[in-house]
Amino acid sequence: MSDLIPPHLIANIFSRLPVKSLLRFRCVSKPLRALIDSPHFINSHLHKSLVSNSNRTIITTSIDCTSICYTDFDFDNPFATFVNHPFTHCGAHFIASCNGLILLLTAKNVDTCVLETISQPDPPNLSLVLVNPATRKHKLLPVSPVEYPVYYSETKCEFVSYGFGYDSVRDDYKVVRIAQFPDMVKNEVKVFSLKKNGWRRVLDFPYRVSTSEHGVFLDSAVHWLVCKRFGSEAAVIASFNLGTEKYGLLPQPRYSDMSDNMATLGVLGGKLCLNCNYNMRYIDIWVMEKYGVKKSWSKILSVVQNDDLPFVQLTAVAYSNTGKKVLLQQDASQLLWYELEQKVISKKFHFPDFWKAYVSLESLVKLDYEDSTEFPWSKRKTKKRIMTAVLDSFLVVRRKRWSTNKSGLLR
Repeated sequence: MSDLIPPHLIANIFSRLPVKSLLRFRCVSKPLRALIDSPHFINSHLHKSLVSNSNRTIITTSIDCTSICYTDFDFDNPFATFVNHPFTHCGAHFIASCNGLILLLTAKNVDTCVLETISQPDPPNLSLVLVNPATRKHKLLPVSPVEYPVYYSETKCEFVSYGFGYDSVRDDYKVVRIAQFPDMVKNEVKVFSLKKNGWRRVLDFPYRVSTSEHGVFLDSAVHWLVCKRFGSEAAVIASFNLGTEKYGLLPQPRYSDMSDNMATLGVLGGKLCLNCNYNMRYIDIWVMEKYGVKKSWSKILSVVQNDDLPFVQLTAVAYSNTGKKVLLQQDASQLLWYELEQKVISKKFHFPDFWKAYVSLESLVKLDYEDSTEFPWSKRKTKKRIMTAVLDSFLVVRRKRWSTNKSGLLR
């Protein structure tokens, strides 16, 4: 029967399955594990998930940073699953997510609490760790100390900001670290390469990060809200391209009210967005429909403070699968669905010890390039033999499941 289905069609079918199913299929046979672990299949599965907007999850973090959970994007029946990482004893601070990998900031030893040191500039007792919650793999990143200027008398930073994303030019995942010094415009920037497993210093950041928020990844670049000059309150959007390692500036929308506007940067539906808070009176959420074009900024919703919906901050998390609703985070209390057409709140969801929510993706992306072995597609006989064994294994599983169900019905 395996000769009736072309090998490439078998791989295509498997690449559309959820990650949980694929991880179970890895235990069926060695040929099936070789297929699922191959870089070609992992990239194909990731590409289909990104294009079809499937395998999405919501990452939620607790107030005390001691727990990180993820839940399916179907919020009709939300069920939180704890992220398995070895740093729950001292806590872990969520920084960013990209293609199924999440970047955490955690304590080096059990005597240090991440919640107590996260607000300190350049805390020496914290480390970075990459985690794939779907495969339950993690990687502790090597430490790279901050290089202070020779004429700088103090040995501390104003704060440290991170960014994490994918370099499509070099097929590499990278972490960006900005160490901002007081009373200085240029700040130290280092980039960690997952493929090279090391840090490297690049050109200094020529702007001042205006908030302590971490960078937002989109279109091969990490973005921050920054000030062009020291002492300036006018914020602009700066980008750092992971492929070219060049800085750039992006235009902001034409606000109707510039007073008391506290903005935070995010990504919504694969587009850059701004959450603008006007002194807790009302919230505007803008989306840049066409990257880099000022006129493409569009205000998708505006919510006024009221008795039914009191808030300090509202933040856009993600669109629904239909695109007709936006998932909003209300302060550090709950998540809610906002109907874009009716302009009303339809559902609210509360998670225990809730702090922040982020949209993520389930994937098979590996954390160690050395363990990646190319699947032998070049040899035709080898390809056919492996794919035949894959299909045979799949059919065996299906027959056993059918036999079990049949036996149960007969009883």
